[in-house]
Amino acid sequence: TAYEIRNCDWSSDVCSSDLQIDYLAGVYRYTLVNRHKELVSFSEELASANNLLALLNFKYQNCLRLKSTVKNNQSIYLIPGSLMITIDAIVRNTLISEKSPLQISIYEEDDYIVLQHQLNDKLVLHAASMDSFARLQRSYSFFSDNTFVQVKAGNQNYIKFPAIGVTHNMEETV
Repeated sequence: TAYEIRNCDWSSDVCSSDLQIDYLAGVYRYTLVNRHKELVSFSEELASANNLLALLNFKYQNCLRLKSTVKNNQSIYLIPGSLMITIDAIVRNTLISEKSPLQISIYEEDDYIVLQHQLNDKLVLHAASMDSFARLQRSYSFFSDNTFVQVKAGNQNYIKFPAIGVTHNMEETV
């Protein structure tokens, strides 16, 4: 149960396995539930991204951190899987260690959700994750006039998702 997992001895392989299964199930459940949706709320995306990061932290010895300061997370929408695809591409293409942990910040800027992290690219990039990232860039052009942007400036990488707002039209019937 969740209570047992929270109170586990963290050195236990059984407890670690249970946690990994829970995080993986969260990521998988999110993918299944949202696979036919065009847009999901930022809060749903963020919850799924947190599950992915928690799962990846087992591999990277808790060297991955995510901090979000987005306030109106229910009124902002993203394409399902946007944060997971982006975080996956970042993790696969960044050198990560205890001396150089990956710290990702997410915040609002103008009409964008910005994902920022320090650059520490590997010499050889993971091609499949870069292809997924490129497909995501193309997908956003269908939902917003603002472009999906990646900017590398100095030692920082900025990935800007158009913050999509959804208006709900209610038609009155007479």
